Amino acid sequence: MIQYITYKGEKLPVRLGYYALKHTKIDTGKEFVDINTDTIDYDVLECGLYYSLVQGYKFEGKKCPYEKTDMEEILDECLFQFIEVIANFIPKAGGEGSKKK
Repeated sequence: MIQYITYKGEKLPVRLGYYALKHTKIDTGKEFVDINTDTIDYDVLECGLYYSLVQGYKFEGKKCPYEKTDMEEILDECLFQFIEVIANFIPKAGGEGSKKK
C-alpha cells in the first residue's frame, strides 16, 4: 500500500512494509516500534522514513531523490503525517487496521 506525505508542496510516496522494517533494524539495531512501550526512537523514525520513501518511489518506478541525511529536514515538516502512516500500518498504533469488522 502506498501512502503520501506532503513535503514542500510535493507529494512523496511512502510504502512502509517489510523492507523498511528490516533495513531500519539493520541500520539502527532497533525495532521500528517497541511493542511493549509504544515508543519510537528518533533515529528509527529517520531510517524508517528513508526506507519507506525508497520503496514508495520504487513502487512508482522511480529512484528516490533523497538521502538518509535529508530525513531530519523532511520529518521536521512531515512528522505527524509519517506518524499517521505508521498508525495505518501498525494496527496497535490505532490505524485503520486496528478497527474490528
